[in-house]
Amino acid sequence: MQPEPRPAPIGCVTAIIPTYNRAALLAEAIESILAQGVTMERVIVCDDGSSDDTGETARSFGPHVSYLYQANSGKSAAVNNALAHCNTPYVWLCDDDDIACPGALERLVVALETTADAGMAYGNAASFRDTPQGRLLEPMPWLSRTSGDLFHRNLLTNRFLLQACLFRRSRLAEIGPFDPALLRSQDWDFALRALERLRALHVDVEVFHVREHEGLRGPEKDRFEASERRDKWDAYNQLVVANSLTEIEVKRFALVPIAAGPNRVAASGHLVRFAFACRKGVWDAGFLELDAFVEHANDLPDFALDPAEREFLGGLFAAGSAMTRADAPLADTIARFAAVRHGSARSALLKPVRRLLAGQALRHIRHRRWAGTLGALRLFKRTLAQLA
Repeated sequence: MQPEPRPAPIGCVTAIIPTYNRAALLAEAIESILAQGVTMERVIVCDDGSSDDTGETARSFGPHVSYLYQANSGKSAAVNNALAHCNTPYVWLCDDDDIACPGALERLVVALETTADAGMAYGNAASFRDTPQGRLLEPMPWLSRTSGDLFHRNLLTNRFLLQACLFRRSRLAEIGPFDPALLRSQDWDFALRALERLRALHVDVEVFHVREHEGLRGPEKDRFEASERRDKWDAYNQLVVANSLTEIEVKRFALVPIAAGPNRVAASGHLVRFAFACRKGVWDAGFLELDAFVEHANDLPDFALDPAEREFLGGLFAAGSAMTRADAPLADTIARFAAVRHGSARSALLKPVRRLLAGQALRHIRHRRWAGTLGALRLFKRTLAQLA
């Protein structure tokens, strides 16, 4: 007979909510967090220089909500400020416009209480939008839902929401602070460092509902509409890539075991770093990584791509990647892939490129864009020439 799971400790969690001019949404977020029950010690609201009723809203909840005010400096600075005031075993990083699901927090706490080597636990999420017909809830099936290799899974596309994650406070120093230079994409940057350094447990429970709305975003010096967020994210995502390439060792990116040998591990690490950089359009750094990959691959007497490397590389040429844009340097990519002397590896590298080019040619034909069709077919022919 399975033993009954032990209850979560009382008052073991601090929730942090950084906020800026969101008083109208903040109250519902705080209410949902306080409703988690006895595991919650307090909520820290860090006000990033709001000019609305944020302070009054936070203080209206009484002693279980601590209110901090700072001059407008961005979300990263607000989170770092609040973290300095935490003393509970666990920390929950929340957003000011989202809603926590009833009973979710206890499940995350129990997971960490019973798994000493895990630094974080996370659950599932859904998005919602308030409409004249009521609140519409949509699942988010693209989010990570396992406890496996989350670091590599989140390199190409961020499939991880910090709001759905509980951290062991004693392990936060291993991740480091939020980067104040990042006015956007700071969650992805923090998540990548966390997933690279800590074991993450998945708990199959819906933790948060993420609010979709048209309100303004960003700190005072970089406010923007919801419709502009993709362009803003692109710019800051490139900074995240540059930081990660600098701070995380090549071997940590590798998709083959250390036992494969230093040259093979280096080849794998550089290939992954190339795909990671170029998916976000960081071309110069990406091609330096690709050149390093080719050098290491050619130094090996025998080289073939691992299935995990093939799958990862496919993500570089999939929807949403900068490599699918009209101005992407596909010709340079093909030329470098062609420099790999091992025929089977060269073929595997070029396969997703051919698939992308074939799709582009068909779309150009469908829309009668003949110059685009010819360009895609020329590059496609160049990839076929490398199969010999």
